[in-house]
Order: sequence, then structure tokens, then C-alpha cells
Amino acid sequence: MSPLGTIVQTSMGILVLFVIAPAQGVPAERGWSEAGAPFVKKYCLGCHQGPKAKGGVGLEKLVTSAMESTSQIDLWSKVAEQVRTKSMPPEGKPQPSTKELDAVNSWIDEKILKLACAGPGSPGKVTARRLNRTEYANTIRDLLALPGGNPAEDLPADDVGYGFDNIADVLTVSSLHLEKYLAAAEKYVDMSLASPISRTSLKLPHPSAIKVEGLEGYIRPFLERAYRRPVSDIEIKKYTKLAVQLSDETKEPIRGLAAAYQAALISPYFLFRIEPDPISPATVRDLNSFELATRLSYFLWNSMPDIELFNLAKSDELKKPEVLEAQVKRMLKDKKSEAFVVNFAGQWLNLRNLDIAQPDTARFPRFNDPLRYSMKRETEMFVAHVVREDRSILELIDSNYTFLNQALAAHYGLPKVIGPELRKVDLASGDRGGILTQGSVLTLTSNPTRTNPVKRGKWILEVLLGSPPPPPPPGVEELKDDNKAQLSGTLRQRMEQHRANPNCAVCHQKLDPLGFGLENYDAVGTWRAKENDQKIDSSGVLPGGEKFDGPKELKSILLHKKDLFTRNLADRLLTYALGRGMEIADRCVLDKIADSAKAGDYKMSVLILEVVRTESFRSKSTKRTAGGVS
Repeated sequence: MSPLGTIVQTSMGILVLFVIAPAQGVPAERGWSEAGAPFVKKYCLGCHQGPKAKGGVGLEKLVTSAMESTSQIDLWSKVAEQVRTKSMPPEGKPQPSTKELDAVNSWIDEKILKLACAGPGSPGKVTARRLNRTEYANTIRDLLALPGGNPAEDLPADDVGYGFDNIADVLTVSSLHLEKYLAAAEKYVDMSLASPISRTSLKLPHPSAIKVEGLEGYIRPFLERAYRRPVSDIEIKKYTKLAVQLSDETKEPIRGLAAAYQAALISPYFLFRIEPDPISPATVRDLNSFELATRLSYFLWNSMPDIELFNLAKSDELKKPEVLEAQVKRMLKDKKSEAFVVNFAGQWLNLRNLDIAQPDTARFPRFNDPLRYSMKRETEMFVAHVVREDRSILELIDSNYTFLNQALAAHYGLPKVIGPELRKVDLASGDRGGILTQGSVLTLTSNPTRTNPVKRGKWILEVLLGSPPPPPPPGVEELKDDNKAQLSGTLRQRMEQHRANPNCAVCHQKLDPLGFGLENYDAVGTWRAKENDQKIDSSGVLPGGEKFDGPKELKSILLHKKDLFTRNLADRLLTYALGRGMEIADRCVLDKIADSAKAGDYKMSVLILEVVRTESFRSKSTKRTAGGVS
């Protein structure tokens, strides 16, 4: 992600806190000179002014000028985060009273809300989006009814932006892409036309029955499906001309048809999701039904619209609210929604990192590739269950069930699960349940030889709550990880010595307690009560004073932050659905989505439906959202 993208994402995580904990106290109307300037002078300027300002954050300007433009939102957001989470002022410095905190927080809340949501709304700008590797493979598969193969196997890896590989601005095209697209088109069109099953799906007769005079009749429906929209007579004639020419040269009409299909598969109208801009740069254009169907299908299926969705677009029925809602629910229950789970959840939860995790097998001999696969599938099947059965999204934090096979159940110390197939298993103890206690997350947030409470705490803040901590300051040594160190007391004891460095203490006060709450799970997710013959201390105190002991109580605290979790999940879903990063003004849209989810008992379908109902999803603009960053 670009530095700008990091700033915007961090700001969104900060702003989300305002929704969950609105300040009460001195009205915002009191003004900056009464509510804010004295606060900054008294508690901030001692460390945050001049060329040596801590963290490179200078606040001198905030004393003399209140926030009057969107350019100051990021700075104010940083101040608000530190103050609201009680990270600043640091320990040992004078601390503001509750009344002072309420006054400055109330003023910032009011100003940010007004500036971020001021003026007419905009759905935001999304550039023409190339199909990423997954979308390309699925679309070729569904279009050609392929009997097998992976059309994307030779394509270059996709870049990632804002946490996902379907972001329009980073999906570039290289000469290598074009070369591989051409090779794949030739290979898979030929494979499809040679398969009786595929030809039946494409409504094609036996190759010997295809005649030159009938080529146009086979090309039109194919182009409509490939381009995901109606096609013009001019387009049809262009491809028919190519097919006839090749048929005449080879004396085989099937070869002419293959050439037309291959040409369609290297067209920008197939490789890109193209949505024309509004005629006037200042206007917003509603998507037509075909564009809406395409957005919907790539959001929930990572592929082209199926026949039912395409026909609803043709009849213009899809835009009706009740039809759109029915289609979303149908698509979530369809097996194709597995692609949504694997790709959205896989990237949101960082599951893809499990593929490259390398636990020390000498220290953890039970860990192997089949167990790694089972861990990943447990999380995927768990999320899929929440999606398809329309469960509460809060079950992602804590639940009384999971998905296990014999090997994974034994790894967790759970009895009576027999066989290699993963299946839904009820849990009797609160020690397991929810994604946080699954082997996949616990392993990918560990080091090869030991647990890593900092990684685990960061994962909770960043992935679940959308409040990523800042990077560590330069020059800070990492905790030693050699065998001698690991034999000297518990990891917690060694980390407490490490974070005695005042430069590290502020962030570690946020990260470490969360990570220590999971210390009963080793580096590959096995439950343990002791480390080096000493009892593990899995208690913690969060910056706000909340106390817990063990993973069960930690999950309880996270459930009390359910609105923060919901807001972050809405952010991740809308980013993934739109193929662009969230901007400051998108907070208004995200607030509405999160509020609707809360009113709908936090059901997954409500959250996804609200994403689909947003103007951002159903329309298009040529400009960034109001208050956003161009």
C-alpha cells in the first residue's frame, strides 16, 4: 500500500472510534479557543513541536488555527486516536481530566463529521478494473463451461492495495499479461470446443454440423456473455467477419468460430470491467442493470453473472429493491459464494500468510502440510457457514462450534472426532470458538519457534478492530529468539524487560495485553498451561482499564467492542466490493451500513445487503468522494 493509502486507512480506523464512544460533555459550539487550544498547549506541545517533535508530529499550528478544511482531518484524527485510547499523554506526564477529554473529543467529533460529510455526496471514482487472476480463471471457467484446468496458472501475480488484490488502481497490464492471455485463450477455447459437455453448455452442435452461414448465430450469445452486456451489430459483424475468413482459409467453420471466441477473450471488454463515466464530470450516473449485475457477481462470486442474473439485467428487473435483495440472498447460498469466502476472508484475515508460515518442526513435530491445510479449511468453512446460513457476524469473534477433522481435533485436544473430513463440531469450552482461537490465525501470528504476542495483538487491532498501531520506531532491537533466551522464564517475563524502553512502551501497552491473552496457545495453536515449567499468565489490562484473564474473557471484551468490529468489517467489505480504498467522507456511508447491521441483529446478509444498497455500489462518478483525497 502507498504511504497515502496507509494514512487514509489509519484515519478510517481512528474515525471509527468516534462512532462507538461518542463524547459527552462540553458542546462543540464552545469553539476551538475554549475547548482545544488550551488542551494542546497543556498536554501536547511539550513533546510535539519544533524540528525534534516526537514521532515527527508537530502540533504548533493547532494552537493558532482551528480545523477548517479537509486537509487537517488526518492530523486531528491522529490527535483524537491518541487521546481517546489514553495512549497520550504517556505515563509520567500530567493527565487530562475527564471533563477536559470530553471537551476536546466533542469538538473534534463535530468538526470531522461536518467536514467529512459536507456538500453533496459522491459514490467515488473507480477506474476500469482488470479482472484479477481469480476473477479471470473463474470467468473463463463459467463462460466456456470448462471440464478442467486453471486458465490463470501462468498469469503474473496481482498487486495488492488496501489489503486486497482486486483494487482497480493497482491492477496494471504488462506485455507478459497480453502474451499469457493470448496463450490461455487459444488453449481453453480449443479445450472447450473439443468437449461434448462444454459444447452442450455453449449450445453448440457437433463441430461437423457447424456451417459458415450459421456462425453469427453462435457468436452473438457468446459475445453478450463474454462482454457481460448487450453487443452492437457492428461488434457482431467484426467477429463474424473474422470467423468467416478463417473458415474459408481452413475449410473448417469450427476453426473460424474458435478464432472469433479467442479474439473476444483478449478484448478489453472481456479483460476489464468497463463502466463509462458520466457525460458531465460534475454528475453521478446510476449503473445500468448489466453493470449492476456485473458488480454484484464479482463481489459475491468472483465471476461473471449467471443466466438468471443476466436475464434479470435484460428485463431491467434487477434494480427493483426486492429483486436485488432476493438475488443477494440467492447468491450467498450458492456454492459459488465459496469464492467470496476464500478471497475476501482469505485476504481480510491474512489467511494467505498461512501458506508461507514455517513453524519449526523440530519444536512442533505434529505440524505438517496436511494439518496446515486443515487449519486453513477450518477457518474458510467457518466463515462460509456464517455467510450461507446468515449467522451473526459476532460468531466470528466467539462461537460454540467450529469445523474439525480427526487430525485437527487431536491437535486441539478435542475427543470423538473421527475421519479425515472436516465437519461442524460443537464446542463445550470457551477456550475455543471464533476465528481468534483457530490454528490458522494462531500459527500465522507466531514466529517459527515461539508465539509472538506483539503479532497477535497487532492482528486483533488491525484485522478485527481496524485500528492498526504505528510502525515501531527506527533502531529498536527485536526480542532475542535464541535457544538460550527461550529457556529463561516465560516469554511474557522476557517481553516485560524488553518493553522497558520508553520508546516502545506506548505501543506495547496496546499490543501486548491482547497478545498475552492468547499465550495459552503455542505457536501452532495447541493449548498449553505452562511454558518452561512455569504457569502461563494470560491476564491483561487494556489502556482503558479493562481487565481480563485468558482467551475466554478476552473474547468477551472484544464482543463488547462489537460496533467497532462491525464498522471495520463494513469498511473491508465496501473496499472489496468497490475495488477502491475508503476515503474520509466514506465514513458517512460506513456509519449507515454499521447502524443497519446493528438494527438487523448483526446478520451477515444485512451487512452485505447494505453494501449493495449504497450509492457507492450502485452508481458511478468521475471524482473522489467529498472530503476525500484526490
